[in-house]
Amino acid sequence: MTLYYTLVFVLLVLEMTLFMLLIVPLPFGVKRKIFTFISENPVVAKIQYWMKITFVFILILFIDSVNRVYRVQIELMAASEQTHKGSAAGVMGHERLEVQARKFYSQRNMYLCGFTLFLSLILNRTYVMIIEVMRLEDRLKSYEGTNKDTKQSEKLAVAGKPGELAGLKEKLEKKEQDLQNLKKQSEQLHKSYDELSDKYAALQKDHESTKTSDARAPGMMDQRELDANVKALTKSMAANEPPENALRLLETLKRDASPTEDMLRATRAGVWVGKLRSCKNKEIAAAAAELVGKWKKLVEQEKKNKGASKMASPAPASSPAISTTSAPSAAASSNAKKYEGDPEKRKFDVDGVDLNRTASKGRNQCIGLLYNGLAYRSFETPADVLAKAVAVEHAAYIEFKGETPDYKKKVKSLFANLKNKSNPELGVSVLHGKVSPEKFVKMSEEELKSEDRRREDDEFEKENMKKAQVPMAKKSISDSLECGRCKKKMVSYSQAQTRSADEPMTTFCECMNCGKRWKFS
Repeated sequence: MTLYYTLVFVLLVLEMTLFMLLIVPLPFGVKRKIFTFISENPVVAKIQYWMKITFVFILILFIDSVNRVYRVQIELMAASEQTHKGSAAGVMGHERLEVQARKFYSQRNMYLCGFTLFLSLILNRTYVMIIEVMRLEDRLKSYEGTNKDTKQSEKLAVAGKPGELAGLKEKLEKKEQDLQNLKKQSEQLHKSYDELSDKYAALQKDHESTKTSDARAPGMMDQRELDANVKALTKSMAANEPPENALRLLETLKRDASPTEDMLRATRAGVWVGKLRSCKNKEIAAAAAELVGKWKKLVEQEKKNKGASKMASPAPASSPAISTTSAPSAAASSNAKKYEGDPEKRKFDVDGVDLNRTASKGRNQCIGLLYNGLAYRSFETPADVLAKAVAVEHAAYIEFKGETPDYKKKVKSLFANLKNKSNPELGVSVLHGKVSPEKFVKMSEEELKSEDRRREDDEFEKENMKKAQVPMAKKSISDSLECGRCKKKMVSYSQAQTRSADEPMTTFCECMNCGKRWKFS
């Protein structure tokens, strides 16, 4: 026997030994530990890998032995034919023994390789069946409440092929290690990002403060900066930020802002700051009250200066004091300059008006819609129109309790009535205060109509009432006419001369059952 067939024989004996060990009756606990060890041990997995390669070579040997048996069989058949012919009987007897020996060795090798392969399949199937039986026994014990070793039961439940669990555990450990490395990298990136964000914010703040200090002097805050600071203050209070932020913004407004009446109306700064007077924080409430008081004095002083400038002569100022006091009035008169463009093409984007008055994009769009309606055919300043649009939108927001569908529908209705060319008095009344914003948003469609339109509607209604009181000609019902839709003979008809006198009359028919109408001449 050659060396490789000797190894095959050793492997066959080993398989028989393993098969005997598998079918030996052992206690359930011992058997469970043995099979769990086979599933988890990585050495068993490597042995199984090399055994698969070995069985491939054994399969090749099996095919070769089958081929040899076939060739020997052909030689025996040829020798038998020559024997029957009676030629060289002695020599053929010696060769026949040699052929028989080769046939024996070929058959032995074929059986050896074949049984080795067949027994490997039986071992694999036996192992799987034993695992399934043990799982069923373990589940039965758990149902009966007699299973105490739950840890070993869990291992048995996930046990598969020999060494499979060990390979999966090794892969899982590698994945866990990769995940930990990714987490560390992510934490480092977040930390670097936060540091860069803080540096950028500090540089941006220094740049803005430097730019602001270079661009303007203290106490000369314009409308855009006033609006931005008021929005920042409102956002700070809504987000429940520390009180120091709100106090810092209030101090900035108190120190740098000297707004005019038009600026306060356009930005509604007085309304937002005035609400803070009822804040629970006493420091914020006191600072807001002080700021509102300062702005009231500035507005009153501006009104006095306007009255004084109207009463004074147009002669040039004779002293520096007079020129100083008249500066605010001059600024106010320049702000109150009437619109000089085409009033029919006025829109908020044409006037260059900033609509960002609230934190909601939808409300800002409604303010723009009302601005377009109020500015249509109006020569009022953009600041006055914007202030009135903001007031009307706020009244609608309060009346309809938020951005509801009724709120949006009402704003669109007000815009349509303001753009109506036959009702120019409506926009003028709202802008000049004859109709307050609260009343304006509560007005019905009938109240929004102009006087001429109401008069026309009244006359039209009276005319319809007169027509309704005129008796109508009674229609006749004929049994000879049939409806083409429902095939009923319940047709009323009336006749009228719709064409020239020499033409026949036109008959108008109506089915009293289905309502179909038609005519014929």
